Amino acid sequence: MFEKYFSIVIIPRKTSNVKKIKIPVFVFWIAGLLVVSIVSGMAYIGFDYYNLKSQVARIEELKKTKDQQAKKIADFNDQYRELQVHYNHLNSLNDKLKSMVVTSIDSERKSRSRENKNKSLQEKLETARKTSVLDIIATDSSEVDSDLQYEREIRFTNLIAFFKSRKNPFERIPSGLPVNGYLIDEFGMHTDPYTGQVRPQNGIGIASRLDIPIIAPADGIIMEIKEDEDMGNVLVVDHGNGFKTRYGHVGEYEVEVGDIVIKGSAIAQVGNTGRTTGPRLYYEVLFNEVPQNPVKYLNE
Repeated sequence: MFEKYFSIVIIPRKTSNVKKIKIPVFVFWIAGLLVVSIVSGMAYIGFDYYNLKSQVARIEELKKTKDQQAKKIADFNDQYRELQVHYNHLNSLNDKLKSMVVTSIDSERKSRSRENKNKSLQEKLETARKTSVLDIIATDSSEVDSDLQYEREIRFTNLIAFFKSRKNPFERIPSGLPVNGYLIDEFGMHTDPYTGQVRPQNGIGIASRLDIPIIAPADGIIMEIKEDEDMGNVLVVDHGNGFKTRYGHVGEYEVEVGDIVIKGSAIAQVGNTGRTTGPRLYYEVLFNEVPQNPVKYLNE
């Protein structure tokens, strides 16, 4: 096979010399093999390029899907946080409502117990009257009655002395804040933090720290100290000339009913009693029993 060859004859136009070229057969075999190898290589490269391009497109699609899923996860996390906040708020409201129900039930029970005690006391008094036992008890209770009478006389004397004193009338007009803090509830309409209902508010709410002294905004006399289901511990000061101030959510009292207070003296401490979400003071100003906006009296 290597001895065989192909002859190529070249006949020029101008010259008469004829050229003859002999090419061995194996050269054509080698050229054919090279052509086949090149074509096969190009086909493999093209196929591999197509595969790579398909893989790149698939990777881009997967990346896009991943980004979309990550965005959905982030949105879900935000919604979950919002739901968690709402859940915590609802759970807090549920606890407060339970506490209110328990308080209401306890109040009802106490009221019933008080009625039963009063009824029992009336029955005992009626029995005592019939058996003439009151005559014997009266001699033992005379000392207690005399102490109560003495205390009432002192309070009455303080009351008369206060209203008869001829001080400067401006000293009995409430002025300034009774406690250092921040105004959180304004005079007028107010949204109940427990029920969400809008209702009128005759005073202002002042957020402050627990046990901070509450200062008398004017001279006056302590007229009332009581407990209220909504306002907790309540204290009322009569300043004369038609002015009164009322304080709610009070903690510890610094005075008693009948005590005379002067402007700037401590009358109680900030508390967290009653229906409240934190330490605060509820402050009312009344003139002739008509609620006034306390803000108007802050700079008097």
